[in-house]
Amino acid sequence: MRPETTRDGRQGGGICQFGVFELNLRLGELRKHGLRLKLQEQPLRILTLLVEQPGEAVTREQIQAKLWAPGTHVDFENAINSAVRKLRDALGDTAENPRFIETLSRRGYRFIAPVAWKPAPEAPPPPPAPAVSVPAPRRARLWAIALPLAAAAILLAWTALENRPTAQLHAPVPLTSYPGIACCPSFSPDGSRVAFSWNGRQQDNFDIYVKSAGPGEPRRVTENPAVDKFPAWSPDGRSIAFLRAIDERHAAVMLVPSLSGAEAELARTGIVWQDLDYRAQGPALAWSADGRFLFTVETTFPTGACGIVRISAETGRKTPITSPPPGVAGDGAPSVSPDGRTLAFTRTVTGLVNADIFTLSLPPGGAVPTAKPERATFDSRWVLGHAWSADAREIVFSSDRGGRVELWRTRPGSRNPIRVTGAGEDSGPLRSLMQLYLAVSWQGHRLAYTQQTVTGPDIWRMDIASAHTAPPVRWIASTRGERSPQYSPDGTRIAFHSFRSGRGEIWVCDADGSHPLKLTAFPGGYSGTPRWSPDGRSIAFDDSSAGNWEIYVVSALGGSARRLTNHPALDAAPSWSRDGNWIYFGSDRGGRLDIWKVRPGGKSPIQVTANGGFEAFESDDGRYLYYTKTDGGSALWKRAVEGGPEEQVVDSVFSRNFALTRRRIYFMRDTGSGIEFNAVDRAGGKVTTLARLGRFLNLGLTVSPDDRWALYSQADAVGSDLMLVEGFR
Repeated sequence: MRPETTRDGRQGGGICQFGVFELNLRLGELRKHGLRLKLQEQPLRILTLLVEQPGEAVTREQIQAKLWAPGTHVDFENAINSAVRKLRDALGDTAENPRFIETLSRRGYRFIAPVAWKPAPEAPPPPPAPAVSVPAPRRARLWAIALPLAAAAILLAWTALENRPTAQLHAPVPLTSYPGIACCPSFSPDGSRVAFSWNGRQQDNFDIYVKSAGPGEPRRVTENPAVDKFPAWSPDGRSIAFLRAIDERHAAVMLVPSLSGAEAELARTGIVWQDLDYRAQGPALAWSADGRFLFTVETTFPTGACGIVRISAETGRKTPITSPPPGVAGDGAPSVSPDGRTLAFTRTVTGLVNADIFTLSLPPGGAVPTAKPERATFDSRWVLGHAWSADAREIVFSSDRGGRVELWRTRPGSRNPIRVTGAGEDSGPLRSLMQLYLAVSWQGHRLAYTQQTVTGPDIWRMDIASAHTAPPVRWIASTRGERSPQYSPDGTRIAFHSFRSGRGEIWVCDADGSHPLKLTAFPGGYSGTPRWSPDGRSIAFDDSSAGNWEIYVVSALGGSARRLTNHPALDAAPSWSRDGNWIYFGSDRGGRLDIWKVRPGGKSPIQVTANGGFEAFESDDGRYLYYTKTDGGSALWKRAVEGGPEEQVVDSVFSRNFALTRRRIYFMRDTGSGIEFNAVDRAGGKVTTLARLGRFLNLGLTVSPDDRWALYSQADAVGSDLMLVEGFR
């Protein structure tokens, strides 16, 4: 097989390692445990194409161009299918549970396993040529030419090694292993110490702590009863800035000396703390390189869109820096390059963490940026943290772009991020929210990140009548996580979302949790938010396997799912009208999140709301539509199904957690210290708190038709450690 040059500069003569396999591109050999495998040329060419672009979609058209010259006439579809089957056989892989090659429905394939590259062994030198006598003056001239050429060759070889596409980490080690949650690391300028937020040994409140980057106990810096998070060490090492929660919609930007001294409030900013914990994964507060300014997030109410603002470290004056375009959920996670020239931030596309990283040039002298932000990544996938490399040339970020959450690094604008091997690779599909809030030291070659540990979530059942006295019971559970429960219209069955098959799928079971049945079987992405049709025969749900979230319907008995929407925008959170003639869903196809509806046949969606909307349910009599306006939760609104003015029903709903019955509206509310389970009569009146729950609720609340049982999803235990990687370059 002819050696080729890959898109990111790798020479085809290298050796690609994945799992127990090695692919030698120069020799065209695939080995397992060092033993050569017999593999025909076409499967080998496909494997080469896939490993050269790990984590990226390789279309069938690309494969066709790789395997056959123009003008060739064969049955391309069957030939490609046959070659991929042979390749999977050689790798011991399957399409149903892929470890290496993931099928992208109707598009192509993607290589999902970790990939590392190393140079191929040097070919043996040719035999020496016969000696030829060269006169001394000529030898001098040859040396004068050869030495610069040799130096250039050495320099090129060194550059190639320095820019090699693999990024193997030293093994991460725990920097903290305390009970509870440690998060949000920030290095001191010399890289010797780390500031972080921890909820303490009693897990009662988040405060700022500092510890050395090696062994040693942490030193507590703040002791305020409010939540303190997102520390940012000043460039001169003298101060630590952090955010303090004032209420669920406002934060104070605080400064405290890094050694000892009194803290001081610099400014206040409107900010949704839930958005910080989900959308703005990564630095929520960042210093300019000269220490004159701080960058953070400002939320515009009531739309909930976030933008980046700059705050003077001397006066506290705020200046808007970014303004998200219509239809974008918001900007967050600001970080400034070590040379002070560039601001990086995330721009959330859909949901709370589906985002791309953008960069913005920062003018010298503190002038307000006027340039247009430039896109640095192009996946619109989860971005769960990012940080600049110490040389300001690359951005390290945490993403599920390869199928699971891993660390990647990229030069801004490059469409070929490189996977950083060695951190969090054993994470399962649910527990893969691993590398959060990244930090890279500007000196000392260190990387730190937050690694979560989660038990659950599981689905719990509560007896509503005795919610104050009888504890909830774990009802549906596995080792992989369950959420989004929904009772069937007659209360005899439950639909839910589970990772127990290795991918987020839609399942159903009996009302007592027995006889689980998997309904969906997509090759990639996630399926969620199941909703029963009024006759109990079908279930609508959303799924991301097509590359963006779309609405589907599947029989409650199983079978092929039918796609209802096909739009590049977000379509999610479906529900049925009471007569079964419409399916409501949240979509930003109109430029912002609103409620839309579509016939079960899937033609011509119609916009319903004009002032925002995300998740909606019709009342049992079909007269009113109740809905929230954002994915992260909002007030609950209602309006007549036929149109008319909207009316606020309750002021706050936590995430996607509200349910309607004939008599009541049930909803979850985040109080800051925990989640309340509340109810209000449909006719209006006083809100009644039925129970106080833990902090770690997930998606989905449902109530049985007789108002007796409530099901919800909750993680049993949540914690996190700070992980440290030495020698990161």
